[in-house]
Amino acid sequence: MKKVLIVVDVQYDFANPNGALYVPGGEEVIHAIAQYIKDNQEDLDHVLFTLDWHPLNHCSFKPQGGLWPVHCVQHTHGATLSEELLNLCNELGVAYRYCLKGQNPGREEYGAFENGVDSNFDNMELVCCGLAGDYCVLETFKNLCKHCKNVDLFMPGIRSIDGGAALDNYLKSATR
Repeated sequence: MKKVLIVVDVQYDFANPNGALYVPGGEEVIHAIAQYIKDNQEDLDHVLFTLDWHPLNHCSFKPQGGLWPVHCVQHTHGATLSEELLNLCNELGVAYRYCLKGQNPGREEYGAFENGVDSNFDNMELVCCGLAGDYCVLETFKNLCKHCKNVDLFMPGIRSIDGGAALDNYLKSATR
């Protein structure tokens, strides 16, 4: 069975210590995900990169009364995807696509695929990883599990703001 690797929000603002909303250990996931791609390139149908893609006036930002500092603003350096992962996919000939989320200024959207998934995913094994495990990865994983049968997590490729507690608690309590 072919795999789709879903890489959630491995963007500068989350993965770089100088980013606006750095996830501790965020830079480490890039290396783990790169190794996963190398090790599984023959089995990968494609890599799907989700991107937090906010307008400057997004409701989640503190200036608008939200919880978070301004981050991953559309067309800014903070929203850029890891060049290492993109270059690796290009070097290995691994196809990739993008899924943008968080574009509606009045709506919080942690997880991708809230409204369903590509029908081609039915015949694929989906493997999810990225940043941050307690928010965007967790919600993306939940959404995938609602719509698909073969969904797994690549734990070495996940880091969380809370050190992994929310994701671990969900996995312990979920009946999948």
